[in-house]
Amino acid sequence: FKSSDEGRAMMQIIHDVAPGAELKFHTATASPRQFEVGFKALADCDIIVDDITFITEPFFSTTGRIAQEIKSFVGSPVKFHFTSAGNVANKAYQKRFSTSSNLPVTNFIPNGDPTRAHVFGSNENGSEDYLQEISVVPGTYLIALQWKEGLASQINSLGATDDLDIYVVDDLGRLLVGSNRVNIAGDPTEIIVFRSTGTGTANLLITSANGPTDVPFRYIAFRTTAGDGTPDGLI
Repeated sequence: FKSSDEGRAMMQIIHDVAPGAELKFHTATASPRQFEVGFKALADCDIIVDDITFITEPFFSTTGRIAQEIKSFVGSPVKFHFTSAGNVANKAYQKRFSTSSNLPVTNFIPNGDPTRAHVFGSNENGSEDYLQEISVVPGTYLIALQWKEGLASQINSLGATDDLDIYVVDDLGRLLVGSNRVNIAGDPTEIIVFRSTGTGTANLLITSANGPTDVPFRYIAFRTTAGDGTPDGLI
């Protein structure tokens, strides 16, 4: 079990509901592959319950290896799977990429670059607003960004054709934290992690490094404050 013994606690809850049920447990926290193997090991069970999130699994489809294993398990009418819906409430954002007319103003993207920003809305003066304000309190933050393209590592697809990036910047577009991994032919995923030592505001900037696009994207945000590393939401 994990140091927090969450697995044992879940099994105790199940025992309270169905005291006569035979209980089995399989660790699933080490990697997505271990989760997949766990489903195979528990294939003779009638019900599987988990509370695990892997942020690199596909957000936009059920083509991932874990999703396929789950679909195979519940293919029988007497097999059921219950999973965590996430405890981050509305700490996420999903839209189709709305391309800015011009290169965003920053201190790290050079003039003449094809990069364009996602437009969140309009400023009071009618200009394009490509900065999404966020509020932070002390804690460690993780933001996972994905867009709707094939994951080369999951389904042997050709991978992403868009190259999105995510940054935390100040009101003047100066870089605070960023992730600009080249995603072409790879997975459409970017992840940033940062620690806030106080309370304040900053901005998210989401860009397309290879120019205009209208690809759907989604980010999910987590904040860890508990001593055991438990995520408890964000922003």
